[in-house]
Formats: sequence, structure tokens, C-alpha cells
Amino acid sequence: MKNIRRIAAAAAALCFIMTAAACESEIPETSSSPIPQTTAGTTATMKQEDAEKIATIDIGAEKLENPTVQFLSEWTLNPAEGQPVSAALEMFQTQYGGRIEDVYVSFKDRYTKLGEMVSGDLSPDMFSAGDMDVFPKGAMMGMFDPLDEYVDFDSELWAPMKAVNDQFAFKGKHYVGATDVESDCVVYYNKKTIANNSLEDPAQLLAEGKWTWSTFRQMLLDFCDAEEKKYGVDGWWFEGGFSLTSGYPYIGMENGTIVHYFDNPMVEKAQEFMLEMNVEKLQFPKAEYEWQPHPEFIKSGQTLFYPVGLYAMYPYNNYIQDFGDEISDVMFVPLPKCDEADEYYLP
Repeated sequence: MKNIRRIAAAAAALCFIMTAAACESEIPETSSSPIPQTTAGTTATMKQEDAEKIATIDIGAEKLENPTVQFLSEWTLNPAEGQPVSAALEMFQTQYGGRIEDVYVSFKDRYTKLGEMVSGDLSPDMFSAGDMDVFPKGAMMGMFDPLDEYVDFDSELWAPMKAVNDQFAFKGKHYVGATDVESDCVVYYNKKTIANNSLEDPAQLLAEGKWTWSTFRQMLLDFCDAEEKKYGVDGWWFEGGFSLTSGYPYIGMENGTIVHYFDNPMVEKAQEFMLEMNVEKLQFPKAEYEWQPHPEFIKSGQTLFYPVGLYAMYPYNNYIQDFGDEISDVMFVPLPKCDEADEYYLP
């Protein structure tokens, strides 16, 4: 139960779900929805020093009989032009002789397209689990095949992620193969803004065990001033992560049974806390800004905090340049701990 709560939502992990059967055929033109574009791979390469290190690793892989793996998603596993190949993709390509073929589809059409491909005997090989909406729904509805036929989750290779992957098991079978976990939501801030407003540095508060809901709220109250256009928290979709700091997910599993915690007192406390933030007008008023977030207000000192995933630091994002003139001005901490929780719980 503790592990289930600790990694309640292993979001942004490199998670994928194996669908029914591999097939290299493209989607027929008679498809009722727009035909997604496909890419056969990438021409990008690794940095020389990284490639040399990877070349020294031998995992005893056998070349794939069918080297093409189709990935149905609204995003790509292949790097953008000019970006280096990841170590995992490099090893897949060089040691297994494999390649990733991206089958693009809009986010809202993912399941429609998946259904069309499966019914047409054109099942893709992989489907992203990173959005956390495929399990347990997909497993319960028979939309995906379990990975156990292909992956030994009890092996030494997978041992470091066993606690994570066991959370995505249904009726004794695993439906997600997570290879890494990172926080789906941390709190970014500009250190100059903190200093200029005589506030305590959240990183220092964290080190002292004082980065809690109450200190977080007090900082917002001390900083916010609607007339001066000084706002507390901007960003989208962090509410789910904040609720998890209570120590309980909305949906979890106990002894292999799916359960909900909607009526848990700690979850209720988290919802009440966020309600109070809205009542006290501590959140960025998106309605006044055409419902658009403004991460650049972190750099200008108008907004104090911007909760977003660690992907904000990835090269293809522009968040960091919005958060500060210098990278040294930008810092992040976990979402604050519920005062009554026994430890920090991260999405």
C-alpha cells in the first residue's frame, strides 16, 4: 500500500503498452478518420563521446526478425532534427537492429484510431501510457495485451523498476513497462523574485523540512497583490499532482483490487486547500489573459510559482528561458508536503 501511494502516478515515465500484434502495413486510405503521418526513423545521431560509451555496452541482444516497431501516439520517440538520439534508442537501433516508426494521431483521436487499426488487423506495437489514462481502463476492457510474454519483470534487468511496474498489473499480468520515473509536477521559481520580496527560499525550507502547505500558502499571501498584478501560481493541470501530496491518489490498488480514495479525509483536505487558494485569489487569473498561462511572468517577477513537470528542462521546451534571464536564477522544489502527511509524495 505504501509503495502504491508513493508512486501514485508514475507519469512522464517512459511507459508503453503492447497492443495486439505487430504489423508493418500502413493504414488504408478507406479509414474514416484522417490518416496519420508516419516516419520511418531519424537521421539524428548521438554526440560522439556518448556513442563511444554506448558502443562499449554489450547486452547480448539478438537482431530482431521484424525490426520495425510502430508507435501510435501524438508525440514521437524519434528526436527532432538537430537533437541527439537517446541512449535507449541508440542501443535499440544498433544492438537490436530496430527502428521506431511513429504513427501520428491527434490526442483526442488516439483510441478511435487504435480501434480502427486493431479491427483492421493493423495493430500498432506500442501505445503511450505516459498520459496515465490507459491503465486500468485499457487492461479491463481488453484493449491491450500484457507484456509478460515478452518481458521478465522479475529479472535483474527490470528489478530496479519492479515496484513501479507491479502497480500496473491486473489479474497478475503487467500492462506497462516503465523504465524510468520522473516527477510530473514540481514547483519552479525565480530566486531573484524570492530575494527581492524578502521571502524564504523554498529550497532552504525543503532542506529544513519546512516546505509544507502552510508555508506555501503564507508565501502566496505575502506576495500576491491583484492591484499590482502580482500573482501566486500559474500553469495548467497541477491540481492532480497537488492532491497527491496528501499521500493518496484518486484511484489506486490494494491487493490487486482497484479502489478509489475520493472520500478519504486527506484527499478532501487537499481539495479544500485548493478551493481556498481560488477564493483568496492566489492563482493566476487566466480569464483575464484569454485563458493563456504566462510562464514569462516568472522571469519578470509578476508570478511567484509555476508548477510543471521536469520536462520543462528538456531542450525542445522554452520554459527555462521564460523563468529567468540566467539559468542560475531558476530553481525548483517538489510540491509542498501536506502538514499532516508523513513524507513528501510526488506525482
